[in-house]
Amino acid sequence: MSPYVGPKEIIRIVTAGIQRNDPDNRVIEELASKGVPAHEAPVLFKNIRAAIQDGAQSVINRGRVKPKPAPTDPLLAEAYKIGRKSIRSDLSGSRFRRFLLIGSILFLIVLVLLLVLP
Repeated sequence: MSPYVGPKEIIRIVTAGIQRNDPDNRVIEELASKGVPAHEAPVLFKNIRAAIQDGAQSVINRGRVKPKPAPTDPLLAEAYKIGRKSIRSDLSGSRFRRFLLIGSILFLIVLVLLLVLP
């Protein structure tokens, strides 16, 4: 691996590829162009993608299914954390939007009742 590419950069490349729905081979080629040996890039990509998905799944399932433990490999453990963090931020955003929607509906109901009732 090139000394210019660190673990966080590798995870960032894989994460960006997943978010853009890039084909696997495009992400693998990008990893190889950044210095990951071409014969290691496919396995590395699949392992990082699986760790990100496992991290996200552990947040989604919270207590319903026993989650897979975080990987012991530092690179995969970081990818697992990123998966957990990304899904948590998505969930907190949707909860906030739901709160705003319910609050707006309740406000409108109270407003209508105040205008209709003497």
